[in-house]
Amino acid sequence: MGLKERAKQGKYKASVPPYGYKMNPHTNQLEVDEKTAPFVKEIFHLYLYKGWGMFKITNDFMSRGIPTPRAIAGAINAGSKWHQNTIKGILNNPAYTGSLVHNREETTKFLSDSELYKIRKKVDLENQVIIKNTHSPLISEEDFRAVQELMKSKRTNRSNGKESLFAHIAKCADCGSGMHFKPDRRKGAYVCGAM
Repeated sequence: MGLKERAKQGKYKASVPPYGYKMNPHTNQLEVDEKTAPFVKEIFHLYLYKGWGMFKITNDFMSRGIPTPRAIAGAINAGSKWHQNTIKGILNNPAYTGSLVHNREETTKFLSDSELYKIRKKVDLENQVIIKNTHSPLISEEDFRAVQELMKSKRTNRSNGKESLFAHIAKCADCGSGMHFKPDRRKGAYVCGAM
């Protein structure tokens, strides 16, 4: 109940604000970060209006030296490499429409073989707490919905029927990114997905 009341007041409860925003320490509300907000707008624009994929966006941002969300947040393990999952997380985050959404995921803990494990799972939309107009939007509701539909359509058309044997399994030894099979290389080859 307390979390719902804080959400209704527009107070942000997570420790790190979404990329493109900063936290006002006096009000606990999100404010636009003038340094990073343009990059969020650019991600949505490139994906929705220019037809760029997440892979192309990550490569462009890395080549331009744009700081990653973890670098902006001052995370200990922050790197300079953008990942497709980072772009996907930004494109999926309704906070950019000016809404606060609480309870998007739940963490379940369980004990197995004397070790504590945590599993995160998405919460059904009807059980999420959504409060609209709590902060300045970076993206319109229409563009956000259009991006969700575009991502959904790309998921259904994703496979070309020639999925490689190690798809979603092989990882780059240098950076840990997923490896992609490129059949156009000599006899085919796996290359780092972050390249």
